[in-house]
Amino acid sequence: MFGSKNKNKLIAEYALKDMVKLIGVSGYRVAKSVSEKLKTILP
Repeated sequence: MFGSKNKNKLIAEYALKDMVKLIGVSGYRVAKSVSEKLKTILP
């Protein structure tokens, strides 16, 4: 999982590894753009 921490909250951006297991995310944000590298591996 890639993420960034901003003050008191964690922003989860991508969960790429082991997608068959469930994870809990307390909050999320939709990115306006995706890097070219990620476009090739995301469904």
